[in-house]
Amino acid sequence: MIKLKIKRRITNKTFMICGLCSLLVCLLLSSYCVYKYVKTKNFVKVEATIIENENNEKSPHNSINIDYKYKNVNYTNQLKVIFKFNKKVGKTVKIHLNPANPYELRDAYVMYLLPITAGLIGVYSIFCLKVILTRKKIH
Repeated sequence: MIKLKIKRRITNKTFMICGLCSLLVCLLLSSYCVYKYVKTKNFVKVEATIIENENNEKSPHNSINIDYKYKNVNYTNQLKVIFKFNKKVGKTVKIHLNPANPYELRDAYVMYLLPITAGLIGVYSIFCLKVILTRKKIH
């Protein structure tokens, strides 16, 4: 087995590019999350009952079929979820819907997963920029 040793020093310029690119991605994700939150802040919270929790070949997303009632009208819709465990048929979940269009639901991906991702990318960009500052102090 041949082992390759690469003795290449990572320059400050590389850390600067990585740090600034990840900071830009963090800011874009954060601004998108804020935009979606402001857009959906007037959504109404209602309870829905899970009627189906099966893998659907037509939809690549993790989704569950739900049944809910808004203004005495019954609706059936598909809700995208991050995780499907603990989502059993007959269990109730809380959803947010648009009062003007009750079929429009708030997406769990945007509200929970993207802020966590933006935070992790932000921590990475701070790490890259801290490495640059630490290296400048040493030299």
